[in-house]
Amino acid sequence: MIFLNSCSVKEYTPTIPSAFDETATVSVGAFDFECEICRNENVFELICLDTNAKNLKMTYDGADLMFSYTDFDYTLPAENFERTNPVIILYEVFALLESDGASAVKTESGFRYTGTVAAGDFILLQSEDNSLISLEIPTLDFSISFR
Repeated sequence: MIFLNSCSVKEYTPTIPSAFDETATVSVGAFDFECEICRNENVFELICLDTNAKNLKMTYDGADLMFSYTDFDYTLPAENFERTNPVIILYEVFALLESDGASAVKTESGFRYTGTVAAGDFILLQSEDNSLISLEIPTLDFSISFR
């Protein structure tokens, strides 16, 4: 007698969070800094939590880069900045993810997204519960580790 069991395949549907507030470590080469990264729809905000830039806030909406530090507030068109600015990288990565321009692969612990933005090829890791793990652009020696 042969018994055939039906197997069910667990479906994983990654969700890109449209809003989040995460503490993270940004690393560029040998330089690291702690920060808070906030996303609210299509606006990203990065607030430095240590180094000499403590309390510097950078906000990017896809057009303008805004800086705020103590009594100083300044807004400049984004075309005046390198595409390697961390808050611009975040914006461009998530814009690409939402336009289905990145590849997504299921991993043992979540999802791995890959794609290319102006700063270079990226790898974004996300856990099964859709929380962010890390973002890396290897050619820049740039990474963000979310906590």
